[in-house]
Amino acid sequence: MRVGLSSRGERLVYLLLVVLLVSVGWRDYFTGLLGVFFAGFMVFSGYRFRGAVMRLGDDLVFSPDMIRLVFTAGVEQVESIKVDYLGDVDVRLEPCYGRFVNGELSVGENLLEYHINRELAGEYACDSFMAVCSDAYGLFSCSTDVPFGVDLTVYPRVSAVALEAVEFLEGSGDVEFDEGSSTVIGNGLEYAESREYVPGDNPKFIDWKASARFRQLIVKDYYRGQVGSVHIVYEPGYSDAVSGDVLAAGFLEAVLSFAEMGWGIGLTVLDGVDVMFHDAAMSPVDAVSESLRLVYSGFEEAFSSLYSVLDPAPRSRLMGLLGVPVRGVSGGFMRVLDDLQGCGGLVYISCLVGDPVPLLEVLDSLSVVDVPRVVYAPCAPWRSVGGLGEAVEVYRHYERVTRSIASMGVGVAVGLEEAHGLLFR
Repeated sequence: MRVGLSSRGERLVYLLLVVLLVSVGWRDYFTGLLGVFFAGFMVFSGYRFRGAVMRLGDDLVFSPDMIRLVFTAGVEQVESIKVDYLGDVDVRLEPCYGRFVNGELSVGENLLEYHINRELAGEYACDSFMAVCSDAYGLFSCSTDVPFGVDLTVYPRVSAVALEAVEFLEGSGDVEFDEGSSTVIGNGLEYAESREYVPGDNPKFIDWKASARFRQLIVKDYYRGQVGSVHIVYEPGYSDAVSGDVLAAGFLEAVLSFAEMGWGIGLTVLDGVDVMFHDAAMSPVDAVSESLRLVYSGFEEAFSSLYSVLDPAPRSRLMGLLGVPVRGVSGGFMRVLDDLQGCGGLVYISCLVGDPVPLLEVLDSLSVVDVPRVVYAPCAPWRSVGGLGEAVEVYRHYERVTRSIASMGVGVAVGLEEAHGLLFR
């Protein structure tokens, strides 16, 4: 920390020097005493300001005192931070990552809106905010660090799209390959729905009878006419990591959008002038599956931790769809699975903290032996941690794991009677 003069303070120092020189030259003792008084006042103010800045760490109380976030790149996160300020200097906070909508603090309680957006995936951490301080008269200024923890885990954009593709493939039994129909609203002949007129609608689609009946303008929407197939050419070359992430996510999104409409899809992947992959006629399911494999080859690390950024799930879900060999549960537990044949039920007791993937892998493996399963989680781990921020993070993790377990058809009980009820329902 180094306290220095602001531009206003520097101008005042130059003015005092001129006053003192003039008073000496003209033997004007009153003006000289006045200059000495203001010089002493500046020295006193400087020492007082320095002391206030040194106490700043004690005068600022943050709630929470740390932020941990896991999100995908390019998606802005907004967090609220309450700051109680007890000091007497002007303070503006500047975060290490992101920005504050208004970082100026006033004495008392302040609510800061913290916006965080990372374009590049990675791990980001810092242990302080920068505080830019000035005294009440604007004569002195300095910058210093105040303790505050920021821990960010940022995954590639392609991770979120990949999970949508995985969910599409897992529900592919319900997907119909329809080359002629459309579910996209547009200019066509097949009636879709009626709705209220909004500015910009084509007047020729106004339903005048319905408008008279409802006493407001009503327009008709039609399904867009289409041939039911599309060919996508993908060139995965990029100059930087962010562009590669955006490009891969855009490719996967494009394939998925047409697949969800039931269109036939052709895929061509180019490496310069060389053709890396080509298939002119693929079903929606095959196109999404092949697109996942193509993207996976360039983002293997992102895919391996896919379920850490979103709701966790067994990695076998993804790897199985990609045709990538996946290691099952340990050999020791495989022997346990053999012994569970014909068992009336299994109760898995866990606190649901830490890495949830091993638990989910075991529950997924148990599904093959057709044994009723229930997870008994008697703990409330967020109540036993130190700070509010850590408690919120533990609770969010607990909820995500609970959702994932429920999506596998496994009940989660917090009491023993509830566990009995879920097991024998």
